[in-house]
Amino acid sequence: MTANFRNGSRSEVRLRVEADVLIRIRTGCIGGLMNTAPEISARRAAWIGWAWVNGSVLVGYVVGFGLLVLLFNTKPVFVDALGPWFLLLILLVLVAPWFLWSFQVTRWRLWAYRRVRDVNALKAEAVARSVIWPSGHLLEKTEFRTLKQKLELDRLERERF
Repeated sequence: MTANFRNGSRSEVRLRVEADVLIRIRTGCIGGLMNTAPEISARRAAWIGWAWVNGSVLVGYVVGFGLLVLLFNTKPVFVDALGPWFLLLILLVLVAPWFLWSFQVTRWRLWAYRRVRDVNALKAEAVARSVIWPSGHLLEKTEFRTLKQKLELDRLERERF
């Protein structure tokens, strides 16, 4: 039993439906509703970034050093037995929050770029609030991004310039 399609064969109709779905996904129009984030000011996005990115780094440092203090105060024999490994634990506590920053700053950038009209103003505010490094800075290269995230950030920068 075959269906009777008015404007083409079954494969043509399927291709039209797939194309329509792709267009809706790319434009953000899913189910007839636009999938847009509410627009906020660059200043507010930078303050949210400061709390989001730097706050998570601060929590990382507090937890890490808190665990070291707890380990040192409750088990001094254990710490003596670790010897040089204890220095490695201190180094780990210092480096781990930087990795946390590297992941969080990319997530925040995606969130903020989708909500702010002027990306350059956002970058200026974020640099002023110590959320990100200035463009081209050596430490800006320590941000971890997947290829998908990099492509999305590039697209948003072109659209929101």
